Amino acid sequence: MQACNRKLRGILTALVVVATVSLSQAVNWTGGGGADRDWSNADNWDTGVPTASVLANIGTASKRVGQAVVSHPGAVCVRLHLARVASTTGELELMSGDLTAGSQQSDWGHNGGQAIVTVRGGSLTDGNVQANDCVVTQEAGRVTLAGINAKGNGFARTVRRVARWAYEITGR
Repeated sequence: MQACNRKLRGILTALVVVATVSLSQAVNWTGGGGADRDWSNADNWDTGVPTASVLANIGTASKRVGQAVVSHPGAVCVRLHLARVASTTGELELMSGDLTAGSQQSDWGHNGGQAIVTVRGGSLTDGNVQANDCVVTQEAGRVTLAGINAKGNGFARTVRRVARWAYEITGR
């Protein structure tokens, strides 16, 4: 019995450690780096610039905290969440360089938030996007959204072309 309790205690401890590590691997955009809005400026994130194993959250606060701008090569994250909280706006602009989000599900415009993505140059790649309310505008550059799912919460979403390279995904 004592050996069983020790084993169970060890398993529970391991689960708590794994859960803590998983939850802590996220960074939130604060825009605290001043006017530069640069993705690669650690001062614009609460715990540093995202890496290939870290979730990047933009638009998680109840106020609009500014737009993240990618203008250098090598920007990465495991998942990209834009505006997952009601009454928030998650804005991302690519000027040049590239941003690659991994194959884990990224959420754009969920729970009453709105995502705005503007690609003016460079390359945006996301391997698995769950898009609800968002606008994606491509003026130049390359956009690759693999595995896009434009349905959520049981309501069909529509993807509507609103300009030459602009698409709107809404709950209407």
